[in-house]
Amino acid sequence: MSELVEKRFKITEVSMTQHEAEELPNLLGDASTPVCASFFQVRGELPGFLLLVMPVHEVAALLEPLVGQGEGEMADSAIGEIGNIVGSAFLNHIADHYHIYAAPTPPQVFRDMIGALMGSLAAVLVSGGKLEVPVVRTQLTQNEGVLSAFLLWIPESFSLDELRQSK
Repeated sequence: MSELVEKRFKITEVSMTQHEAEELPNLLGDASTPVCASFFQVRGELPGFLLLVMPVHEVAALLEPLVGQGEGEMADSAIGEIGNIVGSAFLNHIADHYHIYAAPTPPQVFRDMIGALMGSLAAVLVSGGKLEVPVVRTQLTQNEGVLSAFLLWIPESFSLDELRQSK
């Protein structure tokens, strides 16, 4: 990702937690916070979904070297590519660690308020019987600022605990 945006990033925080679906709308704090999100379906032995969510004001500074200050198709393409880089790195790590195959589909990009986006996701999860979601929080820093991101990993048919026990 550093090469893509011509800025050197350092990972300063990585944590993985389990959250109840109803907690998702307030994951970044204020539910009215505007965000950009890259959404992927995960195929293979680890079916499910990945969603990389980043605050709009932090993404704008990240994208400026790539696409200027626009919010059009090029900006969405760049957000999708950032999500692809981060999501693929995460999936590759999990797949290598557990000796399984997992691959993301091309990303879909969304822009909305975090509460609306996550509220919709929570409703879909609860209607499908999934009450908890693994959330990977990461914070990337570089000289000009911080990029806070949440990577929501939604395994289709098993929990994080089941995956840990399978090793």
